[in-house]
Amino acid sequence: MVEASSKRTVEAEEFILRDSGGKVRARLALVQDEPVLVLCDANGITRAKLAVKGGEPSFELNTANGKVGASISLGGEDAYLALAGGKGKSEAALLVVQGEPNLLLFDNDYKPRATFGLRGGDSYLDLSDSQGKMSAHLETTASGPTVELRDGIPRARIGVDNETASMSLSGKDDPAMLYLSQSSLTISDKQYNGRVSLHLHSDERCGVYLSDASGEQVGSITQGSHGGMILLTNSKGETRAIRADLRAIRNLGEGTARRSLSRAQRRVGFAVVMMWLARVLGRWP
Repeated sequence: MVEASSKRTVEAEEFILRDSGGKVRARLALVQDEPVLVLCDANGITRAKLAVKGGEPSFELNTANGKVGASISLGGEDAYLALAGGKGKSEAALLVVQGEPNLLLFDNDYKPRATFGLRGGDSYLDLSDSQGKMSAHLETTASGPTVELRDGIPRARIGVDNETASMSLSGKDDPAMLYLSQSSLTISDKQYNGRVSLHLHSDERCGVYLSDASGEQVGSITQGSHGGMILLTNSKGETRAIRADLRAIRNLGEGTARRSLSRAQRRVGFAVVMMWLARVLGRWP
């Protein structure tokens, strides 16, 4: 008859495993009341570490010189995966923050140089210079894609908004803006007020419109059905000067003269017919 073996429980604050040479190869201990499991190589260098800190788990893989090469950790509902080179500084990181993933690439000075991910359900890509300042931004939204180039301030932007394409350019020292859409070209001042606008109308007429600093239109050069016209107004919208194309005036005058001559010819012809009828009927002397 075989007796059932009784269960044995071993309790301790630290467990250490040694190899045949007496070197520590594994250690399980409590550090500040948090569990930590460490695995070492034959040289005694920590190569893997599993721990719980602040109630959140983390796992690290180290290089041969003991620097962190890869790590993964959790914080609430967020997750973090980092990859590093021999210097132990992160060169790439994958984050999931509030349910949205992001990928970051770092240089040797641990400055972010590229970021790709989701923000509010929209995808984006940010590229930064050696100072960590954003230089280029690409974003896709429900209304369309956008590309923006920066040099401290936005300098160039091209995008599509609800099937309408547009492009804007601005200076560095004088942040005036050149804005181009599908049917208009606008030059704005540093207050982003449109000052000069070239517009192509739906009926294929074109016009240039001038505005003051407050955005009120003060002048225009338009193409009408009879030619070009220059119109100047004051801040109240009152017409102060008008100049029409001489060819338009001449064409308009010639058209009016032709219409007047045609009416006169019809009247003369009618009078001649009436005179002939009167003579036939004997009513004309």
